[in-house]
Amino acid sequence: MSKYIPFIIYNNIMHFLEFRKLKLKTHIVKNKQVDGILTESKFIEIIFTDDYVMLECEDTEPRKFPPFTHESAKKLKTITYFIIVEPNSQISNVSNSFDRMLKNIPHLTSSKRTTNLDIIVVTKEPFKTNIEKKIEPMRTNGDESGAGFLHIHNYRFRTFAMIIPEHKLVPPHRVLSKEEAAQVLKETNTKKRDMPKIHHDDAMALWSNAQIGDVIEILMPSEATGDEVVYRVCI
Repeated sequence: MSKYIPFIIYNNIMHFLEFRKLKLKTHIVKNKQVDGILTESKFIEIIFTDDYVMLECEDTEPRKFPPFTHESAKKLKTITYFIIVEPNSQISNVSNSFDRMLKNIPHLTSSKRTTNLDIIVVTKEPFKTNIEKKIEPMRTNGDESGAGFLHIHNYRFRTFAMIIPEHKLVPPHRVLSKEEAAQVLKETNTKKRDMPKIHHDDAMALWSNAQIGDVIEILMPSEATGDEVVYRVCI
């Protein structure tokens, strides 16, 4: 079993794709495509040469969009890029290094981009303030011109350090359908704003593909009653 943490992250992201209804399409290496699952030696070769490994992924079923997505963007194809950054890289804190990485993301700089881009940058440490300030004006939710949305997220290594939903200490989480959520609210005589919260960047919210406004059912173990059902609203 590999002891190189980024390769462990890579393997766990393969499981994450299944939970998020995504599939690996290819890897982008110096503007070329490298297909198939990478061996550890190939992964290490790429990450030490480029400072990161980039995965291009596509949806396997209709996507759940965040509530603030423009209606025109919901009609477009979405491409998801996972970028696993080498732990000693300066990408998360030096603007020039970050910019060089961005330039290698297909479609990103196109003046007439007609696809949605969901970019997930996985780093050991969070982005520094200068990188966050650079990203903020780039983010869009689509618009009436027909341009797709551009979302850029920064997730930590710890989010993918294990297959979180399969860990014995993590209770099962399930995103309720709109109809199920409405029924729960009716039966409990409550409103979403009054429910306990789970943040959309919480690890289990990410693995469950929860969007802001979703209601999540959690089966909490109880010595007295067996599994106890609790609900959280994603914020």
